[in-house]
Amino acid sequence: MSGLRHVLCPTDLSANSRLAVERACRLTAQTGCALTVLHVVSQTAVGRLRHRLGAQAAETELRLVEQLRAELHQLVDQCAAAAGVTAN
Repeated sequence: MSGLRHVLCPTDLSANSRLAVERACRLTAQTGCALTVLHVVSQTAVGRLRHRLGAQAAETELRLVEQLRAELHQLVDQCAAAAGVTAN
């Protein structure tokens, strides 16, 4: 067993970052380490969204966060299944 205990894999949900998540899932399967997949939205982008949308910003931001969370879970579930590991 390797000394690896935990892998942090950031993603922007792009095709290239999907490859990184797939590799991180395979690494988890090979080493038995824990895996955290992280998606972060910049405060600058959120601020611009709020400024442009005005009164509708809160509702739109909530829908966007929900959509991104669903995409992230789908990505992790697919990659974990392909690697033969369980996603939590």
